Amino acid sequence: MTRDELLFQIGYSIRLEKMQATLLARADRASNFLQIFLGVAVVADAYPKVIGVAMAALAAISFVCQPGAKSTEARTQKQKYEKLLAEESTLLDQQLRTRYAELQESDSFIVGSLANPAHMGEQIRLGYVPDFQLNWFEKVCAALAGDLPRP
Repeated sequence: MTRDELLFQIGYSIRLEKMQATLLARADRASNFLQIFLGVAVVADAYPKVIGVAMAALAAISFVCQPGAKSTEARTQKQKYEKLLAEESTLLDQQLRTRYAELQESDSFIVGSLANPAHMGEQIRLGYVPDFQLNWFEKVCAALAGDLPRP
C-alpha cells in the first residue's frame, strides 16, 4: 500500500468513525426522547398497553445495543485516527503503516450502510470523482449520520 493509499484509508477511517459516532448519538437521543414522550402518554391514559410495550422495546434496545456507549467509543477512535493523521509527516512509511494497523484493531463495529458514503466523502474531499452511486438507504443513513456526500 502506497503512502497516498494509506493516507486515504486514514481519512476514510476518520470520516467513518465520525459518522458512526453521530448516527449512534442521534439514535440514543431519539430513544431517550421517545421513552420520555411515551411515559407522558401513559400518564395521559392513551393506549397504555401499546405504549407500555413500545417503552419496554425501546428500553430493551437501548440496554442491549448501548448506542450512547458505542458512540463514545467511535468518537474516541476517530480522535486517535486524527492524531495519527496529524503526526503522519513525521513518520516513515513503515511506522505509519504499523500505527494504522494497530489502530484498526480497535475500530468500532460499523453500520455497513455508512461504508460507501464515507468512501465517497473521502474521495470528494481529496478531489477524486466518485466512481459509484449511493443507493437510497445509504443516502438516508449518511444524512442521519450528518455527512451526506454530494459530488
